[in-house]
Amino acid sequence: MTQTALCSDTILFDTAIAGVEHGVNFDVWFAARHLPALRREFEPQACRVYASASCASLTAILELDGIADDPTMLETPGELGAGVARTEQFIARSLGWQARPEAIDIHATARRAPIAYPVFFAVPGAREAEFNRWYDEEHLGILLKCPDWLACRRFRITTPHPAGFTHLALHYLAGIAALTSPERDAARATPWRDRLAVERWFRGEYRVLHRILA
Repeated sequence: MTQTALCSDTILFDTAIAGVEHGVNFDVWFAARHLPALRREFEPQACRVYASASCASLTAILELDGIADDPTMLETPGELGAGVARTEQFIARSLGWQARPEAIDIHATARRAPIAYPVFFAVPGAREAEFNRWYDEEHLGILLKCPDWLACRRFRITTPHPAGFTHLALHYLAGIAALTSPERDAARATPWRDRLAVERWFRGEYRVLHRILA
C-alpha cells in the first residue's frame, strides 16, 4: 500500500460505547468481532483505532474508497456484543485539510499523530458558507502555529448522525498540551469567532482520542 492511500476523501467514523458492565467482554467483542467485521464489510485503505480519554469507548476511523452515502450499510443495534451500550457510526466526506509547514503530508501526519481530536458541529445550511470560511481562513491558521497542533481534516457528515451533527473537524495533535496552548486560546478569542459563538448551533462537541492501533 502506498503512502498516499493512507488517507482518503471519505471516512467511516465508528465509535462503540461500553455499557456499565463492560470489562473484558467489551474489549474482546471490539477486537475479535467488531473490528474484523468492519474490515470485511468496508475493505478500508487504512484503519486507525483510538481509545477515549474520558469515557469507556473505542473509535475506529476507516479510510474508504468509492462508498455510497447509504445508511443501510451501517450497523444495526441487533449486532451489538456483550457489554456494549451503543454505537455511533457515520460516513463523512472531505472538505479539505491543512497541516503545519513541516508536515511531510497529511497521510503521514494522520498515521503518526498520537492524539485525534474530533470536533462536531450541527451547522444550519444557511450558515455553512461562513462557518467554512471561518474555519479555513482564520481558525486553523492560528491553531497550526502551535508546534503540537499538527493538522486538521474537515468533513461534511453525509449519513444521518444520531445527535444531528453535520460537520466534523478531525484534528491531529502531537500532545495533549496543544489543548491548553496560547495558540488555542488565541484561536478562540477573535471577533469573528465571538460573532459565531453567540449562535446556539455553534456549541460543538469535543473529544480527545488516544491512538492505540494504526
